[in-house]
Amino acid sequence: MTKAQDALAKEAAKAAQLIKQTAEQTATALNIQYIQRDISDMKIAITKLAENQDGKIKDIQCQTEDLAKTVNIGIGIAIAFSFIIPLLIKFAFK
Repeated sequence: MTKAQDALAKEAAKAAQLIKQTAEQTATALNIQYIQRDISDMKIAITKLAENQDGKIKDIQCQTEDLAKTVNIGIGIAIAFSFIIPLLIKFAFK
């Protein structure tokens, strides 16, 4: 090979190496962008999930409070009957 061909081959090898490095850097940058986008999507999904859970927790708390009120009313009625029925029986058979 002549000196011109050798120089041309060296330049072509340098250009090929530069193209390879550029392609690798571009691929890495794209992967980073995809990862950042995925992380952003996950953050949004987690935020929505947390908001939904907060709403569900509030609903469960309301249901628990309503159930407690119902139980207390039932206990009150049972206690009232336990005092009233013996008195009624006592007065009825006197």
